[in-house]
Amino acid sequence: GINYHDKTSGLFNIASGNLTNTWKNFIDNCDILPSKKELNVNTNINDIKLKDNIYIKQNNIKLDLGGIAKGYATEIVGNYLEERKIESYIINAGGNVKVGKAHDKDNYVVGITNPDDTSTIFNKVNINNLSVVTTGNYQRYCKKNSKIYSHVINPITNMSNACIGIDTHT
Repeated sequence: GINYHDKTSGLFNIASGNLTNTWKNFIDNCDILPSKKELNVNTNINDIKLKDNIYIKQNNIKLDLGGIAKGYATEIVGNYLEERKIESYIINAGGNVKVGKAHDKDNYVVGITNPDDTSTIFNKVNINNLSVVTTGNYQRYCKKNSKIYSHVINPITNMSNACIGIDTHT
């Protein structure tokens, strides 16, 4: 998670637990928008220290592993299956799909949900020995004052990606 923070110039930030908790509470209740003060929480990746594989937190930092945990778990399960010579498999972890070698065909076909109509497929991809991971503002959100607020949070602006440009109250 720390490495991906650096690779994405801070757009992927496992140190954003305080921030995502604030937005989760709002999305769950869809009541009062978080204030700028409530969104001004510690997300400093440098407040996460690893020493001998032990996690040490500083300055009230909280982790949010939601963007990495399911993908990591599916990779571990896929590796486990392959170590046991099980080459053909599909692991579907809701938005995270990992497939091995297609059985009796060239590829597996994975459908990607249409965000505008979740009962339909937006696109299909043919894959072998790969993972496909998706998320979007149509999955966990609330609608307030004709605006959609999503679980997808920009850790640079501290705002729900669906509401960038919206002025929250102070």
